[in-house]
Amino acid sequence: MAKRIVTRIGNVFCAEIEGKFKCFFQYIAKDMTQLNSSVIRVFKTHYPMEYKPVINDIIKDEVAFYAHTVLRAGIYFNAWYKIGTAKELGLEGLQKIWFGYTQRDTTEKIDGLWTIIPLNPLENWWIWHANEPFIKIGTLPKEYENLIELGSVFPYNEIVMRMKSGYYIYTQVEYEIIKRKPLPDYHSYLKREEDKTIVYYHFVGDSLQQRLTLSEDGTTVLSVESAGNQDSNIARIKFYDINWEYDHFISKEEFETIWKDD
Repeated sequence: MAKRIVTRIGNVFCAEIEGKFKCFFQYIAKDMTQLNSSVIRVFKTHYPMEYKPVINDIIKDEVAFYAHTVLRAGIYFNAWYKIGTAKELGLEGLQKIWFGYTQRDTTEKIDGLWTIIPLNPLENWWIWHANEPFIKIGTLPKEYENLIELGSVFPYNEIVMRMKSGYYIYTQVEYEIIKRKPLPDYHSYLKREEDKTIVYYHFVGDSLQQRLTLSEDGTTVLSVESAGNQDSNIARIKFYDINWEYDHFISKEEFETIWKDD
């Protein structure tokens, strides 16, 4: 018989990231506005694997981000585990956070039939505070861009990815406005097609370190650029300038194979 999974507001959890460090978060609210999902605050510090948790110290840490997720799935798939509970929830911080997402279509009755009408999502933002009504805001005002957390209910693997890297990797049109910013020392490797070429990127944090451009068929090297080269202009390219799609992310090994082959 499967073990019953019980979670309560105030629970503190630990995620062990690839056997390299520990990251902690706390379950702080249920958001009735967003599918009654669990709202968590993820703390900023990455602790060594040998660290013995002291909950009172953990919850005093700076918050890296807030998110909606399904706690039970993360427990079931061993993405995280409960280490204890704290009464302090930091709700004053949560009250300052706007969650948001865009509307991609609507329905209208045309000739007696309900018809799906596409919308420009970036002109149809909805925002809300946890457990408060949705507000239709249209185009997101610039002053909100650094205040918004994407309000989707994220699967456990996306939460762990953001703990590790500083960003989510799923494809979202909202990232045209809400810029993804990697942790300063995180290495990101990407590949995408651009103007009938294949371009490989290596970022450390926001900064582009290496870029390699191949012909459309992948057989001819067109250019190789490194951040230290005087002739290179790649320093002006930042990770957050591009709305990367899920399929653009590649492994370090794939990138290094192409780079070394050159």
